[in-house]
Amino acid sequence: MKVFARVATGLAVLISIGHAQAQNEEDILRFSFLQPGGSARSNGMAGAFGALGADPIAASINPAGFALYSTSEFALTPAFEVQTAKATHYGTSTSASDNRFFFNNLFLQFRAPGNSGSKWTNFSFGLSYDRLASFHWEREAVGEDVPTSISQRFVNEANGTPSSMLDSIFPFSAGLAWSAYAFDPLNDSTDTEYTSAIPIGSRVDQDHRISSAGNVRATSLFFAASYMDELFVGGSIGITVCGTSGTRSTRKRPWTRTWSWKR
Repeated sequence: MKVFARVATGLAVLISIGHAQAQNEEDILRFSFLQPGGSARSNGMAGAFGALGADPIAASINPAGFALYSTSEFALTPAFEVQTAKATHYGTSTSASDNRFFFNNLFLQFRAPGNSGSKWTNFSFGLSYDRLASFHWEREAVGEDVPTSISQRFVNEANGTPSSMLDSIFPFSAGLAWSAYAFDPLNDSTDTEYTSAIPIGSRVDQDHRISSAGNVRATSLFFAASYMDELFVGGSIGITVCGTSGTRSTRKRPWTRTWSWKR
């Protein structure tokens, strides 16, 4: 007695084209967490389609699953994104949201039957587009009559570093604060010790806002075939594009404006 086992094999080749530049640990974490695309059907099953097939998500999981399609198909999966962030800073609560409509997946698949008498019974090829991650966020933290200042953090970071090297060593923190006159040299005889332009303990209103946008999207070309409905083979070539942008602003309004800048 012969035992026929259904075997599905897949080959996925990922080609990434583009230029990526990570500036800090936030960018590393941002691009490290991706969600599989696919249809509402596959998302409802948490992406458990490795052996099931016949779904757009097969392009990134097991392209041989496309050979299970019995007809050609065009499909799109709309989605509505709700992003809400809440913050409490020194007793003041704020909430910010960013909501949008988008297409999570676009899918076009053509099915071609094999020649009469051929053991290759089914062929499938097409195109799949997936959105793998979203970076659209609005975040805000507001504090009133706060006895601290972020400028003191920059002072602590800059202490021990000559002012001529702040821009190169701390280009996204103390270097920017130095250029914006947020702190000054402690006295005229030193160039490595600093003091905040806003004295420690001064009461200030603070407003910190972060706005970000962007996404990770993948476009895949795929081909799959069925051999006697027992062996399924397939392959996909994908192009992944990552992009993000954002702004970060911190505003402080001191309760008194009697300080002077030395530079």
